Amino acid sequence: MGDHGHRQPGAARGPRESFDRTLARPIETYGDETALERLRGIVRPFVLRRAKDDPEVELELPPITIGKDYCKLTVEQASLYQATVDRWMPRIEEQQDSFGQRGSVLAMLSQLKRVCNHPELLLASGQPLEGRSGKLDRLVELLEQVPEGDKALRLHAVNPGFDRLVPYLHARLGTEVGFFHGRLTARQREEGARGVRAARRPLGARDLDQGGRPAA
Repeated sequence: MGDHGHRQPGAARGPRESFDRTLARPIETYGDETALERLRGIVRPFVLRRAKDDPEVELELPPITIGKDYCKLTVEQASLYQATVDRWMPRIEEQQDSFGQRGSVLAMLSQLKRVCNHPELLLASGQPLEGRSGKLDRLVELLEQVPEGDKALRLHAVNPGFDRLVPYLHARLGTEVGFFHGRLTARQREEGARGVRAARRPLGARDLDQGGRPAA
């Protein structure tokens, strides 16, 4: 009698093998459009982001206008920025291989980005947010210019703890702030979206970080 505990050669290897055989290889190797459409149909219910050229999005949004807004660092930000560079440069220079150097450079850039957003993102102190970030001050200025009844959506990914921005903007703008992040359930997202739509002067804040961390 055969041993049923051993897999026979050529036997199915489970969901991964089935996926590779029916979808991955046909799409990647042969450009199989039928397999691609099947895959899209499978994942579409789970994908929240929509393409800008989707018809349902085109009907909702005006033509996109891109503008750059330059923000000055505060004294606190400039000091932290220089200190971060001074701390990381020796580590980068002492790396023996390019892979280690690239990792250190990326780590430094990540911290510099936090400094430019707000010092509290690098060194959480619990101090008030106001007046410590040129970028945050400019954000408030722009949001104060949003016409009555219009909506503003701020998209960003930051580190844990900066959900403090939500009550701060509520106090500064006098309006409810919708707060979306990756840890919300589908029901919570829908309830939050309804609140934003119903608000007299709604403002949405959504987290794009796939790790589900709070957003600014």
